[in-house]
Parts: sequence; structure tokens; C-alpha cells
Amino acid sequence: MEKQRLVNDLIEFLTTESACKETLSCLNKKAEIAIRIAQAVEIRVLYDGESVHAKEERPLAPDFIFDASPEAIAVLISEKGLTPGQLGIKLTKQIISRDIKISMPSNIMQVTRKGYFKVFALGGSEFIQELKKHNMASLPKVIAALKKLRS
Repeated sequence: MEKQRLVNDLIEFLTTESACKETLSCLNKKAEIAIRIAQAVEIRVLYDGESVHAKEERPLAPDFIFDASPEAIAVLISEKGLTPGQLGIKLTKQIISRDIKISMPSNIMQVTRKGYFKVFALGGSEFIQELKKHNMASLPKVIAALKKLRS
């Protein structure tokens, strides 16, 4: 898939897919996510309280940075109509397989105040079951994993 088409498809996926909108609506207005594709393209993702905004621009102060290859992005956005839990499982599998890497330039206290932990509840039991498979189903384990992202 050519670069600009992939970027446009990702932005459309983030802003129109129900699972993305529901998931990102958990975040407060100060939350910011960066998605980097092949270390060349940056997408800034925000939720303003009403809608998701995703733009090809440099993020100002992202809480999380998702680094992915074009192939990983294509896989992630290939299925439409997923639930937030199904989307979370799909993303988790790509993170576990290292197709998508996450870093957290923000500190853990800022992250906890911006609504990110609400995403786990939104994912429901199917998402929690997937996290259990990877020994990540408790809040202390998630926090420990987030702290590792800072190092």
C-alpha cells in the first residue's frame, strides 16, 4: 500500500471506526497519542470531548508513542466493525509479537489522570481474558509494564 493512502486510511480508521471512537472517548482532552509509521510519518491523535482528531503532524507532548511498520498498520486497520475489546486484542497481539512497539514519554501519574485505564474496562471480559494469557490482567502488572516503557 502506498504511503499516503496508508496514512489516509489510518486517519479514517481512527476517526470513523466505532471501536476507535469509543476507546479514545475514554481519554480526557489533555491526552495525546503519537503513531509513527516506519519512523517517517507521524500521526497526532487527540479526543476533544466530542470527537477523535487524527492528523499527519508532529505530536506536541504524547503520552504514548506507537511505532509501527506500514505492514503492521495495514493489519491493524484491515478489519472494520470490531468491538473495542476485539480491537484491543488485535493491538495487544501486535505488541506482543513486536510488530508494534510502544514507548511512554509521559510519566505514570500523568497517564493515570488522563483516562487510559478506562480503556481496560471498555474492552470488557474478552480483552481481560487476552491480557490474562500474557500475565497482564491486574492493575499492578499493567503499571509495572508501563514503568518499563519509561526506561
